[in-house]
Amino acid sequence: MKNQWNLILTSFFCLTIVLVISSTAGNEQSLPTELEEGKWLPITENVKGTLTDVEGIPLLTLWVNNYEQGYAHGYLYAPEIMEYLEKQLQSQEGTVEFIEGVVLPYLDRYTVPEEYLHEMRGFLAGMEARAGGAVYVAAVDRNLTLNDVIAWTCVDNPAHLLNQHCTSFSAWDTVTARGTTLTGRNYDHPDDEINTGRYIFIIRKFPAESGSLS
Repeated sequence: MKNQWNLILTSFFCLTIVLVISSTAGNEQSLPTELEEGKWLPITENVKGTLTDVEGIPLLTLWVNNYEQGYAHGYLYAPEIMEYLEKQLQSQEGTVEFIEGVVLPYLDRYTVPEEYLHEMRGFLAGMEARAGGAVYVAAVDRNLTLNDVIAWTCVDNPAHLLNQHCTSFSAWDTVTARGTTLTGRNYDHPDDEINTGRYIFIIRKFPAESGSLS
């Protein structure tokens, strides 16, 4: 029998500190940013999030439900996310082969809780909205898919490829609400020329006692 894992979504391609706040939604806002001409559409939508700068560190504030928070995350931060992804794929020998040949074919061994899967669907939709269509990944010569979002959010690269580790955590049995295995990954391996300075703080505001996924 295949091992089933429940994955906790932390962040996507970022070094992230997440603060979960139970509150009501704030005012809808968006922050225009400098974008590479012709690559990304300008920020025009009023999404359920804001992107601001706090002493040189991006601060992403998200609210309402899983899908809307994912959408705002992908929509507001798409250019930075894709710049980082392309550099990672192109700079580390063997990474593309590992993701394409090892990780993606075995994603059926993992079970993503529906609330996080819903957030990742919103995340991809937000990125596509900024791209004006499908998001092209030059390093693999195809468009970004939901499986890519799952793989790059939750699955680490092996040490023999990158010679370094990200931290992670797992919990199971009586310490989890459903008794199943939960595992999460922090994208926090040592700094290099790609990762240095790529920090983002994320604040999440959910309505009190809200379990909505939509």
